[in-house]
Amino acid sequence: TMTVALTPTLTSSLTPTPESIELERPNSNGEFSSPLAGALYCASRDIPQIPLRPRSKAAILGGWQNLATTDADQIRKWAGEFPGCNFGSVALRNCVMIFETDSVGPSRRFAPKKFTSMFAIQSSTTERGHRYYKNNGMASIAQADSLNGDFSLRANNAYCVSAGSVHESGVQYRLVMDSD
Repeated sequence: TMTVALTPTLTSSLTPTPESIELERPNSNGEFSSPLAGALYCASRDIPQIPLRPRSKAAILGGWQNLATTDADQIRKWAGEFPGCNFGSVALRNCVMIFETDSVGPSRRFAPKKFTSMFAIQSSTTERGHRYYKNNGMASIAQADSLNGDFSLRANNAYCVSAGSVHESGVQYRLVMDSD
């Protein structure tokens, strides 16, 4: 299990070319050299990827649910077609589900349940994050339908921003726990 520091840092303005990005592990702070590097890492964990607008959560492509892929060549191609794009990790039934929280409350409430996450990504603050689990047929739960409106479960045709992508604040979505 990998654990890294929880101090957010701003990302570099230097972006490697898509062809030069190979599968890399995050640095000691859980950061990747680019959104593409983070997307390739997530794809290597069998989590389908889609391109998102730069520093955004918005999908670039219509019909993204049918285009999500773990194919590294396609992910690199998107990075070349959409320079500076972020990537999204797509939750699909019988693949992966993503537990997203915007506060520490849900983590504290569910911690006693002993859920074991594949890995976790921290978004803009230490209170926000995404935890990834194997999905064996669960359905999605919208944030508005959650107990206190403070979490969502993305389980089928939904996505969260991938590790390595850049939040609108300029802070990178970082890998903070990895069970590999």
